[in-house]
Amino acid sequence: MRASGACASGGTRWRGRKSLGSCASPDAIRHARKADKVFEPKMKANARERHLRKWKHAVARA
Repeated sequence: MRASGACASGGTRWRGRKSLGSCASPDAIRHARKADKVFEPKMKANARERHLRKWKHAVARA
Protein backbone atom coordinates (compact mmCIF):
# COMPACT_ATOMS: atom_id res chain seq x y z
CA MET A 1 0.00 0.00 0.00
CA ARG A 2 1.38 3.40 -0.86
CA ALA A 3 1.36 6.05 1.85
CA SER A 4 0.75 8.86 -0.60
CA GLY A 5 -2.57 7.44 -1.73
CA ALA A 6 -1.49 7.53 -5.38
CA CYS A 7 -2.38 4.64 -7.63
CA ALA A 8 0.18 1.91 -8.06
CA SER A 9 1.10 0.94 -11.59
CA GLY A 10 -1.07 -2.18 -11.41
CA GLY A 11 -3.94 -0.42 -9.66
CA THR A 12 -4.49 0.53 -6.09
CA ARG A 13 -4.26 -1.90 -3.22
CA TRP A 14 -6.87 -0.25 -1.00
CA ARG A 15 -9.52 -2.58 0.38
CA GLY A 16 -12.92 -1.84 -1.01
CA ARG A 17 -11.50 -0.24 -4.11
CA LYS A 18 -14.35 -1.55 -6.22
CA SER A 19 -16.85 0.69 -4.42
CA LEU A 20 -14.51 3.69 -4.32
CA GLY A 21 -12.92 3.49 -7.74
CA SER A 22 -9.45 2.25 -8.54
CA CYS A 23 -7.75 5.56 -7.75
CA ALA A 24 -9.74 6.83 -4.77
CA SER A 25 -8.02 9.59 -2.86
CA PRO A 26 -7.39 9.25 0.89
CA ASP A 27 -10.07 11.93 1.47
CA ALA A 28 -12.63 9.94 -0.53
CA ILE A 29 -11.84 6.85 1.52
CA ARG A 30 -12.12 8.79 4.79
CA HIS A 31 -15.54 10.13 3.82
CA ALA A 32 -16.81 6.73 2.64
CA ARG A 33 -15.75 4.93 5.80
CA LYS A 34 -18.33 4.68 8.58
CA ALA A 35 -17.58 3.81 12.19
CA ASP A 36 -19.22 0.68 13.58
CA LYS A 37 -19.32 2.18 17.07
CA VAL A 38 -18.60 5.55 18.59
CA PHE A 39 -17.28 5.52 22.13
CA GLU A 40 -17.98 8.48 24.39
CA PRO A 41 -16.27 8.88 27.77
CA LYS A 42 -18.59 8.22 30.70
CA MET A 43 -16.13 9.17 33.42
CA LYS A 44 -16.44 12.66 34.84
CA ALA A 45 -13.56 15.01 34.09
CA ASN A 46 -12.46 15.40 37.72
CA ALA A 47 -12.33 11.60 38.23
CA ARG A 48 -10.37 11.19 34.99
CA GLU A 49 -7.87 13.85 36.05
CA ARG A 50 -7.45 12.23 39.47
CA HIS A 51 -6.82 8.78 37.93
CA LEU A 52 -4.41 10.25 35.41
CA ARG A 53 -2.51 12.09 38.16
CA LYS A 54 -2.22 8.82 40.17
CA TRP A 55 -1.08 6.93 37.07
CA LYS A 56 1.59 9.53 36.28
CA HIS A 57 2.78 9.36 39.89
CA ALA A 58 3.02 5.55 39.71
CA VAL A 59 4.94 5.70 36.40
CA ALA A 60 7.37 8.24 37.86
CA ARG A 61 8.09 5.88 40.77
CA ALA A 62 8.67 2.86 38.52
